[in-house]
Amino acid sequence: ADDAIEAGVSKLRRGIQITVPEPVATTSEPRHLDIFVVGYNDREPALAQRVANRLATVFVDENARTRTVQAADASAFIASQVAASQARLTALDARLRSAKEAHIGQLPEQMGMNIQRVATLRGTIDANATALRNEQDRLSMVEQQIDAMTNGRADAVAAIGGADALPSSEAKILALEKELATARSMYTSKHPDVIGLEESLAEAKKEAAQERNRTPADRLAQLQLNPTYRKLVADRDAVRLRIRDLQRENTDAQRQVATYQGRMEAAPMVEQQLTSLQREYDLERQQYSDLSSKQHAAEIAETVARNRSGEQFAILYPANFPSEPTKPAPLRVMLITILLGCGLGIGLMLGSEYFDDSIHEARELKDEFDLPVIGTIPRLPA
Repeated sequence: ADDAIEAGVSKLRRGIQITVPEPVATTSEPRHLDIFVVGYNDREPALAQRVANRLATVFVDENARTRTVQAADASAFIASQVAASQARLTALDARLRSAKEAHIGQLPEQMGMNIQRVATLRGTIDANATALRNEQDRLSMVEQQIDAMTNGRADAVAAIGGADALPSSEAKILALEKELATARSMYTSKHPDVIGLEESLAEAKKEAAQERNRTPADRLAQLQLNPTYRKLVADRDAVRLRIRDLQRENTDAQRQVATYQGRMEAAPMVEQQLTSLQREYDLERQQYSDLSSKQHAAEIAETVARNRSGEQFAILYPANFPSEPTKPAPLRVMLITILLGCGLGIGLMLGSEYFDDSIHEARELKDEFDLPVIGTIPRLPA
């Protein structure tokens, strides 16, 4: 059975003929296989017609099925490539985002902000340095004033806050000295007012001496009641607090300057790393865009192939029932036979003449043996 089927298939293959018709017009454009003729030769005309039509139908159906399968396979393959590219793109985006978050402040686009921030901080440091010197000078002056009041130096205390800033004895001495100077300018030394003022001044000096001989604790307790002293102490505390604030601000500013300078120094290396990642991301995004476009085109091609609405082969002219045999052609066979006979006869004649080595004339004998011919005997008629 298998041998019979194989023989039938071989016979069918021998009878199939596929030809391409010549184009109607000759052009310079490359020729595409857009039309061809499928034929089948057989001794039975009806069988030849059925087989030819069946071959054409099977070819059209198989071509459509093949196109559909190829379009589906291409669409599925490109879809897998798009999914893989999307996964790579997501991973690269996560890596790029993590790298930027890990190097926040060191990014190339933040370089201008870092430079501006460093300039601002250095200006703050310079301004704080000037303010710190002024506050330190003020603190030194206030501490000198407080020290003068604590030690009871009348001249220094008077320069600080006038008579109100002095202890009561010192203020009384200053007042009496002024009154005595005024009285002496008006009266003689024997005048009762001058004498009374001198006695009062001596008594006030005794009291002041007693006050200076007091213990520091008693003197400090008395100074706590002096508004000028309390104001100086408050000013000293405020100045000290301001100095600490300025020093802390300077320390913070210098630390921030070092931080921003470190970011600026690390920016080139970070830029190189991010540039490499960004390049990979951009290339993958471009590839993803191209694959997405190809996927869209493949889906359209698959839809067209399934609906058979695109470029497909179709049967233009089905096989007709043959009215006469296509071969053999009698006239053609006769002409070929005559030509072959003539050619064969001429060939045999020339061959026999060429291979015939018999001698027919005296001249041939002389040429063959290189001897003189003495005489010849003519052919006698019968």
